[in-house]
Amino acid sequence: MANTNFTVHNGLTVGPTSIDAASGNITIGGSLITTGSSGFSVNAPAGSNGYGTLYANNYSGTNSAYVLADNNYVHFGSATATQLNFKVNQQTPAFIAANGTVIITGNSSLNSGGGGNLYVRNNTGSAVGMAITDAVSFHVGTVTNSQFNLKQNNTTQAYIDTTGNVNILNS
Repeated sequence: MANTNFTVHNGLTVGPTSIDAASGNITIGGSLITTGSSGFSVNAPAGSNGYGTLYANNYSGTNSAYVLADNNYVHFGSATATQLNFKVNQQTPAFIAANGTVIITGNSSLNSGGGGNLYVRNNTGSAVGMAITDAVSFHVGTVTNSQFNLKQNNTTQAYIDTTGNVNILNS
């Protein structure tokens, strides 16, 4: 069958690999390896709104993670809704918890081609705080022109008001 196509009518099993003709599922008992520049792609089926999904299964065969591509974004996710880990050399330097919290362990930095901007947003998505660098300075403050609070154990110990006055509480 060199360089020819063949049709599977009822199904095909070769070693640990099987093709189910009724569902179109291909089950591979080992690794899927591509060689050369062919790569690997998942094409969205007709009528699926352009979504193509690649699932990763755990050892028991249960979907545990996925990569989904639509016309605008690539989405990575956990099917078990626990957390999404980023691993390097068997360590987890960062992860995203199920509630959306990004956790970075160890040292972290924000790098950009020019000044770096970091905005803190409230639960509606509005920027309320910021840390910005330019060529010579580092700026920390509020975006909403309200007071800048210095807190310890979630209690304001001091603040800078909108006129620039430093106010120290409980002194």
